[in-house]
Formats: sequence, structure tokens, C-alpha cells
Amino acid sequence: MRVPAGYEHRRTGAASIAALSGDLGFVADAVAAAGSLHDFASQQPGSKALAGRGTVYVMPGRSCTWVVRRFLRGGTVAGILGDRYLAVGTPRPFAELMVSERARDRGIRTPRVTAAVVYGAGPFYRADLATEFVAHADDLADLSLGARAWPLEERVGAWRAAGAMLRMCFESGLVHPDLNLKNVLIERTASGPVAHVIDLDRAH
Repeated sequence: MRVPAGYEHRRTGAASIAALSGDLGFVADAVAAAGSLHDFASQQPGSKALAGRGTVYVMPGRSCTWVVRRFLRGGTVAGILGDRYLAVGTPRPFAELMVSERARDRGIRTPRVTAAVVYGAGPFYRADLATEFVAHADDLADLSLGARAWPLEERVGAWRAAGAMLRMCFESGLVHPDLNLKNVLIERTASGPVAHVIDLDRAH
């Protein structure tokens, strides 16, 4: 398969891996050792589990900290297929890698994909995705509501940063089918809040 510049592709058993060139061997070894990148992340002493639709792991990567998530289905079909997807067309993690790189090329801040892995299983596949971890960040839901809400002045700055980022997304042609408060991260930096859009699965 074709991958963006800076990435390489390799098949290891039933796994098809696209990863940053310097990380390909690390990912292949992790998959060989644990069966999947997600399982490998769950077993690492330095990993931290985050709650969501499924468990997401923050783990030490080769050159930076990674967020590793398993692709999970939603809705009624999840009760039938679980985490399996029909092997038709471009697998979802590879499509997300491509759209993520296109978005980044257009100046949209989104955590870089470090690895996308597809595990073939007959007419179906399972898949994992790893991205760079954004430290010192909260999503718009957490920083705006509840016990973890930021002080008012910081919330205003966060929403202004989010608005500027979303305008760039719209003007650049990025269509995000699941754009909600949880999918906008606001990073605290010395120069002020910086907004990132995340979870580009099914985006184009």
C-alpha cells in the first residue's frame, strides 16, 4: 500500500503495519510480542489507561509518548461485530492516517499518527491506531464543565483558540463527522492555549 512521506509499510503475519519510518521496527516487534499494539500498550509498566468508548492507553513510544486506541464499533452493530470491520475498501486506520497527514499539511493541528495496524481475520479485520500524546491538555467538555473546569478567563481563551482552529478546518475543507466537545483538545502552552482536533476516523 502507498503511505505518506515519512512512513513505511510492512506485513508481519496477519498484521499490516504503517508507521513512521523510525518506529516501524518497534511497532512490528510490539505486535509480534503481544499479538497487537493495543495489547502491548496495556502490558507496559509505564502505560496509563484512559476511559472512553474503550480503554485507551498512554504509553512510552520510541521517540515520544503515544496514545494507543483500538477501533471499536458503535451502535447496534457493535453487539454483533464487536471490534471487527468488514475488509472492504481502505481499512479505517489507514484512511485516518492519510486524512490526518493531509490535514497537517494544510496547517490544521492534529496529533500526528505514529502507527496504524490492521489485523486480518478472514473477511474481517481488527485495528489499532497510535498518535502522539498532547501533554498539558484537556478537551473542551472537561475544561468547560464540571469539577475540572478551567477558570473563566482561561475558558474564554480556550474557546477562542478552538474557534480559530475550527474555522481553519472548515476553510481547508476538512469534514469531521464526529465533531464534538470531546474531540477538540486545548493544550496549555507558555504562549497561550493551542487547539487540536482529534479522532479523524471517517473524516475526509
